[in-house]
Amino acid sequence: MSTLKTITDLDPRVIIFSGGPHRVHAPNAPCFPPGFIDYVQEKGVIVLGICYGLQLIVQHLGGEVRVGEKQEYGRMMMEVEKTCGLFGNKNVGDRQMVWMSHGDEAA
Repeated sequence: MSTLKTITDLDPRVIIFSGGPHRVHAPNAPCFPPGFIDYVQEKGVIVLGICYGLQLIVQHLGGEVRVGEKQEYGRMMMEVEKTCGLFGNKNVGDRQMVWMSHGDEAA
C-alpha cells in the first residue's frame, strides 16, 4: 500500500479499494496508511470499497467483518441499476459478466 503522502500528493477526488485474495483478519493483511480515514473525511474524498476494500473500510470504521455462511467463487452477472460515471457508458439494465471471489461479509 501507498504512504499517506503518496496519496495526498495526488490530491485525489475519488479512491477505489479493490478486492483481492486477502482477509482483513489475517496477519499482515494489506491496509491503508495511518491517517487515511481522517484525510478523506477532511478533504471530502469519495472512497469506494469493492470486496476486500469494502471489508477493510467497514472494519476500520467500527463495523464487523465475519466469515460468511456461503463461500462464493466464480463468474456472476452484474447489472447496472443506476447510471453513474463508475460504469462508463453503461446504461441501466446493461449486464456484464464479472469474476467474484469472497468468503467474508461485512455487517
